[in-house]
Amino acid sequence: MIRIAVVVALVGCGRSGHVPGGPGDDDNPTPDGAVVVPPDAPPIMPHRAPDHVVIVIEENHSSQEILANAAAPYINELAGKGTLFTSSFAIEHPSEPNYLDLFSGSNQGVTDDSCPHTFSTANLGAQLIAAGLTFAGYSEGLPAMGDTTCNAGDYYRKHNPWVNFTNVPSTANRPFTVFPTDFTQLPTVSFVIPDQQHDIHDGTIQQADTWLQQNLKAYADWAPSHNSLLIVTFDEDDASAANHILTLVVGGDIPVMNAPERISHFNLLATLLDMFGLPKFGPNAQPIDLWRVKPVDLKRTVVFVSGMTTPGQDLFVRGGIDYGYAASHLGLDCNVDPGACQIPIRHKNMINPSTAPLKAGDDFIDWLGPEPNQQASAVGTPADFTIDQWPAAWGAARTVATDGYGVEVLNHWGAYWMLDVDMDCAKTVNGWFEIKSFISNGAGWEPDVTQTGTPYATTNHMGQCGRVNRFDRGSSAADIHDF
Repeated sequence: MIRIAVVVALVGCGRSGHVPGGPGDDDNPTPDGAVVVPPDAPPIMPHRAPDHVVIVIEENHSSQEILANAAAPYINELAGKGTLFTSSFAIEHPSEPNYLDLFSGSNQGVTDDSCPHTFSTANLGAQLIAAGLTFAGYSEGLPAMGDTTCNAGDYYRKHNPWVNFTNVPSTANRPFTVFPTDFTQLPTVSFVIPDQQHDIHDGTIQQADTWLQQNLKAYADWAPSHNSLLIVTFDEDDASAANHILTLVVGGDIPVMNAPERISHFNLLATLLDMFGLPKFGPNAQPIDLWRVKPVDLKRTVVFVSGMTTPGQDLFVRGGIDYGYAASHLGLDCNVDPGACQIPIRHKNMINPSTAPLKAGDDFIDWLGPEPNQQASAVGTPADFTIDQWPAAWGAARTVATDGYGVEVLNHWGAYWMLDVDMDCAKTVNGWFEIKSFISNGAGWEPDVTQTGTPYATTNHMGQCGRVNRFDRGSSAADIHDF
């Protein structure tokens, strides 16, 4: 038999060289060569700046441990009222470096939860104040305004990064007891840091959820009609899900949706800097398009790839934009921000019973292997087996139109695996994208190629968005034509 497959609350890569196919490289191929230091990523926020942003940071749990958890009804309610980022990731472990990453674009050399530290580098609070805006951090259990103690009861300074910076005034370091009840008196940007009983560090998920509802619900209800935002995110996971964390945004004009793009603390920092027109610092991560103002240009795109397989083998593709090209020509650092080199897709064929489960949660062509909401057995974007004529020896004929695999009207050449998607051409390089195939449980990555007529040199195939693309594994030839 043929196997067919192919207020912010803190609660891959394109390749220009050989793609390794060894067992240790299957899930995370890395780009070849040094990355050119790029210019600043362009701003994307024509929406007027929010009047207030409140950021709440929770602790040490993965997105999977919070979403649909009956112990967190309020967080899940918030997720249904705004944008839930389903591929949000912390940077590292343990806690303190992640707080520093989000606040200052760097862990400042801190790789543990030690205290105290003193820094004078660029950070979000200092940038806001220098621009004539306002900033404060509200920490539950902080003994007094400006206090620099490392811990007091359930308050821990390791979760309070602004206290470490000499260019942030001590008056910005505030106990949560002075959080305004008149929300018009809030600073431009505020962080809210629950203590370790209420941020899920030492207490339960239910305790944290109840605290959040009791203390931030009034603001969350007020924000949408007052051009203000609440952002809820987590510092890190508990080492159970590759640092996949929950991040959600609710408030003024924020769409109600699940957003699949991959983001991190660096993207969130870039977004806050971008929305207030502040100078960039830290890694060159792309701002998040919170209000969905960037153009989307979805076009049906088909890729055919030949490749001999045996029962138990599936063909997958990975691709997107080359990391080196993105850095040198597009001002994008995809080592720091892999999502910037992803290309959004929507699968058009979800009726093949073998590949449909592998396609669920697969929202991008990228270089990263399984996406956070995709089956772990998927080593990329799955393709479907197609053929121009069904051999009688195979039994009853199958067609892509009715079965999701088999005879396909666009296939005029024989046995080819087919990727049929709506692709966002606005995220490609002038309509071009890279692609490379991988056969699981066997041949692995296809050999490098030297296709001509492409916008830049690469050892991968390059296809065109909105067209039919045909490639043979390991061949430099390309057949690209209209539907």
